[in-house]
Amino acid sequence: MLPRARQTEGEDGFVIIEVLVSALILAIVAGAVLALITATTHSAASERNRSVAYGLAQEAQARMRTMRLASLNGELPPETTKIGGTEYVIRSSGRFVNNKSGTRSCSSGEASADYVEITSTVSSATLLNPVSIHSVVAPSNGSLDPSHGTLAIQATNGEGKPVSGITASISGPTNATASTGEEGCVVFADLPAPTNSTYRLTTGGNGLINREGKTEETLPTVSVPASGTQQISVYWDEAGRIAPQFVYAEPGGTLQPAAIDSMMVYNSEGGKPAAVYGTPGTVTSATPLEANPVFPFAATYAVYAGSCTKDLPEPSNSPAIGNVKVKSGLPATPQIQVPALNALVTYEGGNVIGATVTLTDSKCPETGTKVKRTFTTDQIGHVAVGTAGTTQAIGLPWSTYQVCASAKLTNAANETEYRRLEVATPLSVESVAAPIATTLNLSGTGSTGRSTELKCP
Repeated sequence: MLPRARQTEGEDGFVIIEVLVSALILAIVAGAVLALITATTHSAASERNRSVAYGLAQEAQARMRTMRLASLNGELPPETTKIGGTEYVIRSSGRFVNNKSGTRSCSSGEASADYVEITSTVSSATLLNPVSIHSVVAPSNGSLDPSHGTLAIQATNGEGKPVSGITASISGPTNATASTGEEGCVVFADLPAPTNSTYRLTTGGNGLINREGKTEETLPTVSVPASGTQQISVYWDEAGRIAPQFVYAEPGGTLQPAAIDSMMVYNSEGGKPAAVYGTPGTVTSATPLEANPVFPFAATYAVYAGSCTKDLPEPSNSPAIGNVKVKSGLPATPQIQVPALNALVTYEGGNVIGATVTLTDSKCPETGTKVKRTFTTDQIGHVAVGTAGTTQAIGLPWSTYQVCASAKLTNAANETEYRRLEVATPLSVESVAAPIATTLNLSGTGSTGRSTELKCP
């Protein structure tokens, strides 16, 4: 008998490697089998959940078909139900659709509510994608009351584009609320339209403003024609603002800030007269003017200094008129040049510090008490905003002004004297090329004086 061959140490290591590789392959195969089983289980659970969700959506559609057409306008209150430990949320909505356009439309000729598109969507934490069902509900011939009518509300922004999310509420013979969709449209169908009866319509929402700058708009008397459609247009957009910088030109052309107390703002698309911003007659250098909020019309705004239309500069392309385009949610900061007055007050050959000068706008307002602006001469005797001015001119609205100056003075005989000068002819301040210069001599022709206080009217 031959002796058995002895295994070497290298062969022992190779056997160990074979065992480890076999164990690894077995683990990989087992993991794949487990993953397949898990995936199959998850797929079955997902299909089961989708099947439940689809059934809930069908039930919601069936319920909606039993409702009155007028109730199927917009989002319905969401519903929640729990099945097999899983919570499902059911959301349903309806929108009136026009046969001609195939969409919900409030435009001319397409505002009739021919049928209702209803949508039911079911979601849950176990569904990757919600389940949705769409269908239509069409009224049968003769099923709608011929004494009822339709109200269509179209919401657009300053550029004429549809605005979604605007809430429209009606009250009257019946009450209802709905919101505009992506077409900017709300349709209230099958509304009772009794003779001599009207609805109250209120719109607004999303923090937007209408063309008057309001966040809510109410039309108190909206009529709905029997067997017809009443179309209403509303306008909503994100507010903009106008914050101009008023300046005047020095003789060399250098622009200086101008303290303007009021401005006129007008837009041809607004359908209203120009609006006044600020407080006429209270000139300070601390408070800049701002029109806020303003509607972002497609047309530009005309902005100019003053508080009435008679202060409108000429010609229409004058740099004293700012043509401003306002964009949604953004500020407009134009630079607007105004006329300026360089007025110096003198007495017996010297400049008067602390004299009072009153400028009365002879054009504004058109009727009633005229706007007066009161200034004090600075340390070099010029009319200034405040008593410590260093510039030699003040910016003013484009107009003509009645000028009056008064002061408490000491004459050559070292006597206290009160003097006043009322300039007979209105002073024209209607050029932006350079400040209008004038000297108000309290000791000259036309001035009056006395020992008691003497003020301008």
